[in-house]
Amino acid sequence: MDQSSENNIGFTSTHSSIGVKKKNSKIWIIVVLILVLLIGGYFIYSNSRNNEPPKETVLPTEAPIATPTEEATPSGTITPTKAAAGEVKSAADLNIQVLNGSGAEGAAGGVRDFLSEQGYKNLSTGNADNFDYEKVSIRIKSAYSKFLSTLQKDLEEKYEIGTGSGTLDADNEFDAAVIVGK
Repeated sequence: MDQSSENNIGFTSTHSSIGVKKKNSKIWIIVVLILVLLIGGYFIYSNSRNNEPPKETVLPTEAPIATPTEEATPSGTITPTKAAAGEVKSAADLNIQVLNGSGAEGAAGGVRDFLSEQGYKNLSTGNADNFDYEKVSIRIKSAYSKFLSTLQKDLEEKYEIGTGSGTLDADNEFDAAVIVGK
């Protein structure tokens, strides 16, 4: 080989390796740019999903409180019962509202369940006007006072009856109110 061939070979190999390095560095720059774009796109996408309005979430709320003049039903309407229509033949037919007068969670529900086991049919629950009641108090319409002793007797099997029993107004939707004390 002559010297010019050696120079060409050396020149060519040096020149071609520089060209390959330039091509490799261009490829790496493109790869890095693609990665940056993909990562940036992912963060933009995830942030846009976090900014969407939240799906409707149903949270439990307190049960509606029925007042002594209303009986709440699932539909939100007032439903007259047999007792409200005047067909009361026994204490079990009374339209009774059991009110929590103790503040203890589930107190009215416990008495309602007990009365239901005793055969009472028309029962609803709510909160009393305050939570200071010490014992069970019964209020009944004067038209149904003949059933007071039966209601007291049934409740005395499990609860202590106080002396604060009284009458309900004749226009009250309920025939009797049982207020649960502490």
